[in-house]
Amino acid sequence: MELSNQVKGYIQDTLVTKIYAWEKILTFGMNIGVDTFDFRERLRDKRSVARTIMKEAEDGKLVIETLLRMAKKGKWDEDYTEEIFEELNSVVKKSMDYYIDENYNLVPKFENIDDPNQILKLLKKGNYDLSYQHYKDAYETYSTSPKGAMSLLRSAYEELVKHLLNDNGIIPIANMKNNLDKIQQLNLLLTLPSTSCSTCGYKKKDHEFNFSYTIYGLLSYYGSHTATVDEKLGNFLFSSTSALILLILLR
Repeated sequence: MELSNQVKGYIQDTLVTKIYAWEKILTFGMNIGVDTFDFRERLRDKRSVARTIMKEAEDGKLVIETLLRMAKKGKWDEDYTEEIFEELNSVVKKSMDYYIDENYNLVPKFENIDDPNQILKLLKKGNYDLSYQHYKDAYETYSTSPKGAMSLLRSAYEELVKHLLNDNGIIPIANMKNNLDKIQQLNLLLTLPSTSCSTCGYKKKDHEFNFSYTIYGLLSYYGSHTATVDEKLGNFLFSSTSALILLILLR
């Protein structure tokens, strides 16, 4: 993953101001896959070394994870873990639309999901173990494999529906459309009142079921076919599915 210029700049400054020994900066570079063997001979100062390391680094996720894991006392001159985590997380959120979780993973920020951990907490509280694991894995893999994340997200939603049916004494079947219909009968998906078109007078009922099944179909398609999942599509599907899962859990 490519880091933003703001994040790269912050890390460069951190390497220069928080580490006094050249060897530790060079070790950081080696740990993120940069060959720093001759850096001390051909580069004149620590800032040049830090700039070159960040220029040659290819794996942004590895850079952030390594920085935070090395920030502890013993690796560096003092324990900067908490300070760097908070400052770096702020820069990442503002410049990349990602955030760093407690395990130092880069996790995407999706629209309309104020607290991405809220869904995980509710899934864990309800003992929806398979949905919890699939949703968690989808979040953690989205940045490197959006298509794989769609497949995991589909499984998370599917398993939640099955679990809810079992909890209510209904045996789920392989047909997701039928299962969602049963979920609607439990009033976990609602049919909204009819509305009339002001021009033609046509009345149409809005079904949360219809939207739910459409999203499930899109997840199935993009998770298993060759079609590309770009950032806009991925954000839409993740946000929409997360909103549906949260809606059902809160009901």
